[in-house]
Amino acid sequence: GTLDCLTEAQLKLLDEYKFANRTFLPSTFQKQPAQHEETEVVIGEWNDFFLRVRQEIEKMLVAGRATLVIFKDNTSLKRFAEELNKQKPNINQYHGFLELLDEMSLAERQA
Repeated sequence: GTLDCLTEAQLKLLDEYKFANRTFLPSTFQKQPAQHEETEVVIGEWNDFFLRVRQEIEKMLVAGRATLVIFKDNTSLKRFAEELNKQKPNINQYHGFLELLDEMSLAERQA
């Protein structure tokens, strides 16, 4: 969706991360139905999980979509990031990743 249709919870999250300015622009894209996919549970070893998430990241990037991956804690994020640096997606659309962490200062988040 766009920023003018965010829920209260989503707006609160933006406030938590100190998003102070918001600009509303009309969409230049045609309205399309939302794409809802079933939640997938990966049963197996950590490497199975990593490969499945990486495949989904690649699929979204090839489709021209932004990709946001959220982890339960920093340890999981760091482990995934280290593995992703070793096994980078082999597609032109991949240009690395950025981290947004709770403990980052406002200046670090804006950099």
